[in-house]
Parts: sequence; C-alpha cells; structure tokens
Amino acid sequence: MDFLLENYLAVVDRQLKSMPPLERIDVRYIIESRVEEACFFEGTDVKEALDLLGDPADVAHDYLGACIGNTKGISLQKLRMLFAFYKTSGHTSLIVLSCLSVLSVALIASGAVTAIGGLIRAGSILLSQGRPYPLVQFGVLELSPLSAIPAALIGGALLAIGGIGIWQLMMRYVRTGGLSKGKGTSP
Repeated sequence: MDFLLENYLAVVDRQLKSMPPLERIDVRYIIESRVEEACFFEGTDVKEALDLLGDPADVAHDYLGACIGNTKGISLQKLRMLFAFYKTSGHTSLIVLSCLSVLSVALIASGAVTAIGGLIRAGSILLSQGRPYPLVQFGVLELSPLSAIPAALIGGALLAIGGIGIWQLMMRYVRTGGLSKGKGTSP
C-alpha cells in the first residue's frame, strides 16, 4: 500500500478513536476503495485521489458526524463520539453543540428528578408520615399536596420530553455536519 495513503488513513483513524472499532474499519475500507477506484477508473495517482477526498481531519469529521447521527439512543459511546465531533467542529458549531448538549441533559435530568420527587411525595402522603409538605405555587395559585403530585409527574414528563427533543435536534445538526468543511466526502 502507498505511503501517502497509509499516512492519510492514520490521520483519519486518530480522529475517529471514539468510534466503535467496526465503524472505523468500515471508514478505512471506504476510503481505500475510493482511492483505488479513482486510481483505476480515472487514471489518477494516489496523491491526486487523496486531494480529491480533501483534508483527512475534515473527512474524519464528516464520518464521525454520520456515525453519531445514525447511532440510536443516548449512550456513553455516543457521548464520547459527540465530544470528539465537538473538538473538531468550527466556532459556531462549538456554541451550538455546547448549548444543546448541556440543555438537553439538564432537561432530561430535571424531568427525572421532578417525577421522582412527585412519586416520593405521593408515597409520603400515602404513608401519612405527618411531615410538613412544601407548597407548590404558580403565581397566586397554590396547589394542595395531592394535586401537586400529578403536576410533578406531568411537569417531569414535559421536561424530559423537551430534553429528548433538544437531543434529537442536536443529533440532526450533527448528522447534517453542522457547518462541515468537507469536500463532498460525506459517507
């Protein structure tokens, strides 16, 4: 294999360390195939084929964004990939990704805490512990302890749904490459 291609693939692989190993192998195979096709069918040499692909960091950024966007759910692996994508993004993407990621995680966590608090309060009322209940107020409206339980559950669900919606918005932004600098290398 050509020295230039090996160096190019090494740079791409370093940028994709947060991706699952099988995904990295697929990316390597795709890049090798594109270079071989350009050399065979278009009669270019390896250097010209690599120039057509673009900067290896931009290529890795595009593949990382596609991998994040295609991975379902929220996991530690996905968060690692998101941080790697965040690290290679431009200034505008840094602001958008940081705001959306913090807001989505905060809303999901707040929704869970609010719902759990409502359930704990319901258990306390059912067990008649005789503890004083904090009041829930919305302006001049004051909710009784029993009516505050459904309000906590509904509020928690709405917060969590909002957080999940913002997470999905962020994934769409990442999947489309945000303000990607690649030269048509999208996977």
